[in-house]
Amino acid sequence: MRQALHIFKKDVRYLWYEITIMLVCVVLVACNLWFMLFMLPIAWCYVAARLIYAEPLVGDRLFWITRPYEWKSLLAAKAMFILAFVNLPMIVADVIILLRNGFPIFENLAGVLWHQFLIATVFVLPVVVFATITKGLAQLAWTTFLLLLVPFFLFHRSNTTGVDWQGLDWIRYSFLIVILVLAGGFVVLRQYKVRRTAMARMLALGALLLIVLEATYFPWGAAFWFQSWFSKQRIDADAVHVAIDPGRTMPPFNVWPGPKSLWFQLPLRITGLGAGVDTRADAALVTVGSQAEVVNGSFFSDGEDRFRLAFQLNRSAFERMKNEPVSVRASLYLTLLGNPKSTTVPRGKLRTRVSGVGRCTILTEPPLFAPMLHCLSALRDSSDAVSLRPASGNFFVIARPTSYSPYPAELGVSPVYPFIHEITARSDPLVMVSEEALTHFRKDAEFRDISLANFVVTSPRTH
Repeated sequence: MRQALHIFKKDVRYLWYEITIMLVCVVLVACNLWFMLFMLPIAWCYVAARLIYAEPLVGDRLFWITRPYEWKSLLAAKAMFILAFVNLPMIVADVIILLRNGFPIFENLAGVLWHQFLIATVFVLPVVVFATITKGLAQLAWTTFLLLLVPFFLFHRSNTTGVDWQGLDWIRYSFLIVILVLAGGFVVLRQYKVRRTAMARMLALGALLLIVLEATYFPWGAAFWFQSWFSKQRIDADAVHVAIDPGRTMPPFNVWPGPKSLWFQLPLRITGLGAGVDTRADAALVTVGSQAEVVNGSFFSDGEDRFRLAFQLNRSAFERMKNEPVSVRASLYLTLLGNPKSTTVPRGKLRTRVSGVGRCTILTEPPLFAPMLHCLSALRDSSDAVSLRPASGNFFVIARPTSYSPYPAELGVSPVYPFIHEITARSDPLVMVSEEALTHFRKDAEFRDISLANFVVTSPRTH
């Protein structure tokens, strides 16, 4: 322990200039200077790299071996430095920002601690790993560039797979964090203990490949099955019935038929869900015809037990099947939302606490052209969870969770997430209704003898 403290003090003297700049960045973040949200992670990564290169692990002329330093003391000193000058200042900053915005610290303590774990794991650990297997900042820069392609690839995959990962993203990224912690921690420990760089580089490359494979081939259905284990209540899927609702007038569906495909809408009625719940379809997989044309569908609620199943089909397939009755099979991945909690948000400067959202107010002062619903959420972004709809002379704001993550915080620099929604210029207050996810289940349905021509979505020009 004495040797670890000696190395720690030496690193503080060696990196005092970088430490000062990094602490200034933290202070500016606490002062709500938004551009520092981009600069601070860069400062963390740079200081972490300089910290590791103070006693480099690659090469055969390592001066620090002649001291000699015990590898356990050296590694402990580096960990103490990161905790002291990355995590501890951010804990103070998080507490200041949360208190300034009216969030109680005790209720958000778990989120603050998890926030620090995410910072250390996602921002700092990858840099430490690659600094232990490279010779200097030049090699690290190229390695980091390749590393940055991974989150880009993850984002690209999440937007091209055809299903909405938003609610279940936490499962996929949990596996990513597990890989980072296990593989990264093993590489760092091995390098400090035996300094076999070639093997460590192979392990790091294998972990990176595993991350790419996980992002590419992680099955959405398996993630939904795993999410169903977190259901707060159970539902008998056999008691739920899905049927075509014939003769119902369909609301407009603003999509344009493409040159090679057509959109279709099936009006459905779903019974057996229970009273006082809303239904969200996380995904809908549709199979059309005897030749099993598989397409991804979209599922919409029209209120009460009325729903719409929309899907896209190639024109060539439609021409082949339009003159004969076909079977349409659908696998619906459903989430029931309930336990609504209503909160009235008055107009004025004071913020009102809204369950599941944060602290909200209605801004009306100039230069605003229309009143704005302005909310702040602590440690988790709730901006996509809020939607507006008029009802009985007032405005209801429906807040539904967009992520089913059980974690108390999301990855980010600032612990507070703001969002704004424009509302009408009425003078009455606004009612926010917050719902929570109760259960997740899959329901398979088959609709026989369907004439696809009766359910084609026509171009808006024809209306």
